[in-house]
Amino acid sequence: MRSSQNLRREAIAFVHSGAEFAPTPRSEIDDWRWIEGGRKALRGWNNGPHRRKFVVAEGRCRETPQASDRTGPMTFWAEWEPHSIATPLILSGEHGPNATPSFAHEPFLVRGTTGVQNTDPFVFGDCFWFTNCHQRRYVRLRKLDRGAVVLFGTTYRQYFAVDTVFVVETACTPDDYLRTPTLAPEQLRLATLDLHGLAENNRDFVFYKGKTPSGGPPFSFVPCRPVEHGGPRGHPRLMLDRAEFSIRGNTQGVSRIPRTTDMEALSDLWRRLAEQCLVQNLHLGHWVAPPPIVDNPPM
Repeated sequence: MRSSQNLRREAIAFVHSGAEFAPTPRSEIDDWRWIEGGRKALRGWNNGPHRRKFVVAEGRCRETPQASDRTGPMTFWAEWEPHSIATPLILSGEHGPNATPSFAHEPFLVRGTTGVQNTDPFVFGDCFWFTNCHQRRYVRLRKLDRGAVVLFGTTYRQYFAVDTVFVVETACTPDDYLRTPTLAPEQLRLATLDLHGLAENNRDFVFYKGKTPSGGPPFSFVPCRPVEHGGPRGHPRLMLDRAEFSIRGNTQGVSRIPRTTDMEALSDLWRRLAEQCLVQNLHLGHWVAPPPIVDNPPM
């Protein structure tokens, strides 16, 4: 287990690419294949730069932190680098941070396949995971204490577009995982921890598990919307005013959000995030069904 010394209970804005996966002139390289007479596309494992997907999946969400759960299909923005089935959506005509997605992705894994990019954060299954991204460059990411908050998103001028709110619950080391691989769900092992020997080759990393609602707020969530009659509809991510939330304007990397180094301040930040979700007609998605593992992709 890792040492408890010098751990940080803080809030961090983690900036990553907000670009959406969509067919491009390099579609053959990215392995886009149209299926079902062109009504859907099969997206292969990502071998290019990291991208976001607008995901539709079964899950549990709630409108406010204390509300009852709503179970059923929901839509949200996330990183999922392995395979998915992409269904075209009607575009809103907006651009930039308020743009709606062009595809809704249904994620899955093909057993025995691999790709260049791993998935982090991982928001599927009984809890969220944050395991590796930027941990080599930013040592502070290996020292997060229980209750720390990481906002994963993208900077757009005066806005920060959030796709994942991660609240640290517990952590384990790669050595812990290698001794007991069942600590992690199979999908995470295939999509990230075992991919290119990530756990084996990075023993100084920390594998964080996200807090769930079982202990009450604050908890990890993806800003989402339940799917209503008529199927999935595109929506933007959670948009934060950077000045209001003291988020710096860097385009990549991580930055500490000032004045959030104790539990009271972190809880207040989390409460404000939940309030912004309500204002923007988004729910708090705290559980997502693990993507199925199949032997062969759909044809």
